[in-house]
Amino acid sequence: ISGFDPQVLEDHWPGAVAGSTLVKSIMDYRIIQRNCADVIWSMGLAANTLKNKPWKNTHMATDVEAFKYKLDETWRRVLKLWVHLGADDEFIFELYAKKCQVNKFRQDTNY
Repeated sequence: ISGFDPQVLEDHWPGAVAGSTLVKSIMDYRIIQRNCADVIWSMGLAANTLKNKPWKNTHMATDVEAFKYKLDETWRRVLKLWVHLGADDEFIFELYAKKCQVNKFRQDTNY
C-alpha cells in the first residue's frame, strides 16, 4: 500500500506483511479474488463512460452523471473489498490520510 509503513500494517493485521494470515481459507481467498475482479471490472465500466479521445474524428461529450455513478459504484466495491480484508473505518481513514500526506508532499515539491 503506497505511502504506508509496513509496521503499521503488521500492527493492525498481524501476519499481513510476512506470512499473510489475512486469508484464512480457500473460501476467503475466492471471495477476495472475486471482490478484486469486481473492482477492476467496475473501474473499466467507469472509464468506458469517458469519451474524451482526442485522436478520434468524432468527438462525443462525456456523460458526467453516468461517470459519477460508475465511479461511486467502484468506490463501494473497493470498500466491500476492504471489509472482506478485515479493515475497519479507522484503518481505512488512516490509509487515506497517509496517502493524502504523500500526495500533498509530491504536489508541494513538484515531485
